[in-house]
Amino acid sequence: MWNIIKRKRKNVFVGFEEIGGNLTRIAFEYNRRGYKCYCLLLVDYWAGTDINVNQKNFIFDLYGKCYRKYVVADGVVNKLIYAILSIIAGILSLCYAICFYDNYIFDFGTSFFSKLPFISKVPCLAYFDLMILHFFKKKVIMWYMGSDSRPPYINGKYKDKKISSIIRATSKTYASVRMVERYCDYIIDNPAQAHFHQKKFIIFQMIGIPISKEFIVREQKRIKNPMVKIVHAPSAPKIKGTKYIRRIVEKLKEQGYSIEYSEIIQKPHVEVMKELSTADIVVDEVFADTPLGGLGIEAAVNKVPTVVSGYFSLYAGAILGKYMPPSCYCVPERLENELRKLLDDEAERIKLGRAAFEFAEKQWSLEQVVQNFIDIFEDNISEEWFFDPYTSDYPYGVGMSRGEVKELVRKLVAKKGLKVLHINDKPKLLEKYTQLIYGKENVL
Repeated sequence: MWNIIKRKRKNVFVGFEEIGGNLTRIAFEYNRRGYKCYCLLLVDYWAGTDINVNQKNFIFDLYGKCYRKYVVADGVVNKLIYAILSIIAGILSLCYAICFYDNYIFDFGTSFFSKLPFISKVPCLAYFDLMILHFFKKKVIMWYMGSDSRPPYINGKYKDKKISSIIRATSKTYASVRMVERYCDYIIDNPAQAHFHQKKFIIFQMIGIPISKEFIVREQKRIKNPMVKIVHAPSAPKIKGTKYIRRIVEKLKEQGYSIEYSEIIQKPHVEVMKELSTADIVVDEVFADTPLGGLGIEAAVNKVPTVVSGYFSLYAGAILGKYMPPSCYCVPERLENELRKLLDDEAERIKLGRAAFEFAEKQWSLEQVVQNFIDIFEDNISEEWFFDPYTSDYPYGVGMSRGEVKELVRKLVAKKGLKVLHINDKPKLLEKYTQLIYGKENVL
């Protein structure tokens, strides 16, 4: 009704922040299938992407250029000029998209307005564009990636910040999730961070991380290495528990294990893939709320098993069922033992790597992930894909031990009361935090 040209096949817009090349790969596959799909990235992805979508659009390109200029601008005047230009270009981009695009995939809690200077500071203005898209009957999917919807009090990147700033960040994240949930047709998120949701959302692992065969860099027959090569490639070493992983590897070496340990920090994607080509085991992170992340799926497509730990490992199997990605997912206290088992048993490493590869090929391939999005836009999805946030009772998070979560939550509640957690509507979750604050450290 609100499109200039009526189309049998819906045009798709994706944006605005890249991680692991997800958005560019999705746009590429949509276009390969004959759809018109535009991918707008407001910030260049630091690790680089493997696919060049090769698209041109004056208005969208103008928005991207103005925003990037604003981010790096020096001086008050330059900053103000590019801020104004970004706002104008952002509004123009929204108007153009309404005319020519039907379906929208946004990630990281972003939208046309959510990153605009000044406007982004106020949630009701930052997501005013979502309300406009909703008014024009556009279908919008918000694809949360982690910290964008995770409560800051269970997010490792906040654990050393001042209590007052954590309280502000918690309120802002809560308000953001509430606005997004109000105007988006579908939300994709991780059940481990369901705290602020009030509607059922699609489980992240049901959609998957799009992976393509171009990521296969490991030769099936390689020179026999007498040492077992372990690769760890943290995007944020402090949150991923890199120091803890180093200690475990050193301890295993002292016990006589022949290990070649390769650590890649903040390196271009091509260098990470080069290391995966000769890896035997990937160790991802210590306090994780997902059994397989971006690094893990890149390892999987190369038949390399991933070891990852986190307390959500006690929940994941029951929630995900047949959609549970194959990895060695365990509680942090068992990380060393599980790694030792894989070091001792080459056959088990090969078996787990092959299972991960088959999972990646069938369930998280680029073709399947894009088909999943097509099915969502057509409302052709199973009820088992959804998670009810009111059933959530998982109190821990990412990048923090149980003791750290307990201490931080206790400080927040001591200052502002239980309301500061924004979970009064979820009795199961509230009970777990009450036990955590006033009782034992382990409430699983």
